[in-house]
Amino acid sequence: MNIYYLLSGVFMEKRNVILIGMPGVGKSTIGPMLARSVKAPFMDTDLLIQQYEGRQLQDIINSEGMEYFMSVEENVVSSINERGHIIATGGSVVYSSKAMAHLKSLGKIVYLKLKFEKLKERGWNNSENR
Repeated sequence: MNIYYLLSGVFMEKRNVILIGMPGVGKSTIGPMLARSVKAPFMDTDLLIQQYEGRQLQDIINSEGMEYFMSVEENVVSSINERGHIIATGGSVVYSSKAMAHLKSLGKIVYLKLKFEKLKERGWNNSENR
């Protein structure tokens, strides 16, 4: 499907385009470029979590654990109510059925994927890159 056809329909309905995928696939890179090209606001849920917690994602995970982080992620994502945005999510959002159901209610989910070799080239699973 043509991305501009998809976007025109989504934005005519005042809905969002939500980018999901593995960490390192490029959601936070592609999102702002896509938003600029269609003149839509961009939102990154990782940045929302950092603002909510007042610290970096890795600091949250290191000090509180993954379970706590995923709980915060679920709560922050489930509180999003904006319309007409391009939204990049964190790679772990797919593990929360509540967050995913909420995102689906807000717009069109777009899954970005990349071959494992490319993810490794980008430093996938390297906490220093997060």
